[in-house]
Amino acid sequence: MRPQDYGNRYKTRWMKLLNKDGIGLEFKAEDTLDMSAISYTPDELESAITPTYLPDVYCTRVFVNGFMQGVGGDNSWGAAVHEEFTRNSKDPIKFSFTINPIA
Repeated sequence: MRPQDYGNRYKTRWMKLLNKDGIGLEFKAEDTLDMSAISYTPDELESAITPTYLPDVYCTRVFVNGFMQGVGGDNSWGAAVHEEFTRNSKDPIKFSFTINPIA
């Protein structure tokens, strides 16, 4: 099994990351965003042949994106992404969010 990116949440309004003591951060979108929190960088995931090649986990990486386009449509062998999930690359993407501490 080859590791790959995971955990993206589409049209997210907020996300909280807390440690075992309830201390952490809250991310709030002005509108909606795509957000994820994962243990590895995209490069670490791409370079690992199997999960045993992934490095030890030492932090959480947070990804906040204005929009993420899927890699395919209804199948894995070349179908186009559905129109409602695409963006014109010439259109600017603007987004804003706040990060608040949770103690």
